[in-house]
Amino acid sequence: MEFHTWTYYVFDQNKGYPFADDKTDVTSNLNLIALGAEYWLDILLPEDTPSGPGGNSMKDLIMKIVMCANPGGATPFYNQSVLNWYWGYWDDPFLVSIKSIMMAMNQSVDDFTTSVPGIVSNLTSKEDTLRRSNRDRTHTGKDDVKKAGKYVFYQNMTQMYVCLNAAGSGREWDEEGHEWPACNYYQADWTEKQANEKGWTKMWATDWANRISGTDCSLFPREVRQDRIECFIDDIYRSSYIEFKQHHDVSGVSTRSYGLIMDDMKNNSVVPTNWQWYQFGASGMSNFTSAAGVPMFASKPHFLDGQVLDHLNYSTFFLTFHWLFLV
Repeated sequence: MEFHTWTYYVFDQNKGYPFADDKTDVTSNLNLIALGAEYWLDILLPEDTPSGPGGNSMKDLIMKIVMCANPGGATPFYNQSVLNWYWGYWDDPFLVSIKSIMMAMNQSVDDFTTSVPGIVSNLTSKEDTLRRSNRDRTHTGKDDVKKAGKYVFYQNMTQMYVCLNAAGSGREWDEEGHEWPACNYYQADWTEKQANEKGWTKMWATDWANRISGTDCSLFPREVRQDRIECFIDDIYRSSYIEFKQHHDVSGVSTRSYGLIMDDMKNNSVVPTNWQWYQFGASGMSNFTSAAGVPMFASKPHFLDGQVLDHLNYSTFFLTFHWLFLV
């Protein structure tokens, strides 16, 4: 069975705290745009770009102009609405300034975008879904019920690849019409070299770590009695085994609840094989740097079960509210 998964999000104020608003509520975050600007300019500016006034390199001159601009210039932190932080936004002031300067210098901006992607993609229409996602293929279980729901391809892949530069290595997009940059569709018959040439790179260090195996964790072939089940969790970019945690009552029906195996999030000095997933930081933190292109780590809410909690005061209420169960 082949299909595209259309995922979109809406803000439900009834499930938030009183007066919550995703547009006016803001959070302070690292300004990754400013921190990564030098890296982008190194890519965008030709090697033979002439020096600016005073012998300054053109890259340094652009950085000085933008970072010293009023009001406030660029800082390591910035405030952004919850809506933009999660789903992305258009016309970032910092990027707009850089683009304007490059255009004034007659430098190409064909692969330059002033849009900033969010933590997750919010696919707002059928057309947007088809542009920004590839097809999945799963077994129906008709010939073998034990295969029901298991992936044949995820986004047309059997190994986990990520595409970091949709603007520079993807398809054409209409920025003025607020059309997000999209990578070229991954092709199942590509070699690793061909995938790299199209902007796709493997997420993890080994074929085993990159394998796409099992279901998507929402459907399991009967009977589910095992202590451990393998499935692919796209939110963490990997296949993993989940383990039985407890029996759980859902509307009077007894179910088996499964959760992540703690060893998967431990430092490689504790679990040596975890080097394949670049687990070189604190235990309880997953390293998603390969997916973001900048240093990025993720944990359970409030660093639950993480090494960081060794230095914090916390209580067992975390287990009740923040433990992840796959029922």
